[in-house]
Amino acid sequence: MAIDDDNISDWDSTLMDGLTNIDSTMNAREELMTILETSKKRGFYLVCAEITYEGDYDEPNKLIQLPLHHTEDELNRFYNLLDFNYNNGYGTQHLYGRVWLTYGAWLERWEYDGSEGWELKTCPMIPDYLRKNLDK
Repeated sequence: MAIDDDNISDWDSTLMDGLTNIDSTMNAREELMTILETSKKRGFYLVCAEITYEGDYDEPNKLIQLPLHHTEDELNRFYNLLDFNYNNGYGTQHLYGRVWLTYGAWLERWEYDGSEGWELKTCPMIPDYLRKNLDK
């Protein structure tokens, strides 16, 4: 599958514009499911995941995992465990983690200046000048 880095950047920034800092409250499941639905349109599918929620001082932390080669029951449990709201506005980052996708792509949490969200990452293409010409 050919990956166009320019299109990924456009997709990522357009998607995140609509998903971050909405009333400073976000549902973790809805946020991830929206991003995963958009990633499917680009050919990237969910493989496995590990997400940590670090709540405020009066909330327990959560480790939410989806194993490789998961069953539908495991996927449903994963989404059910993510069904909570968190403050994604200014302040402390609450969600951490990585979501592995097909073709070596992944989603990773970011935090900047008090805001947080998901970012699509891909392995960079190897430039032609680093490839050996095997026809010689």
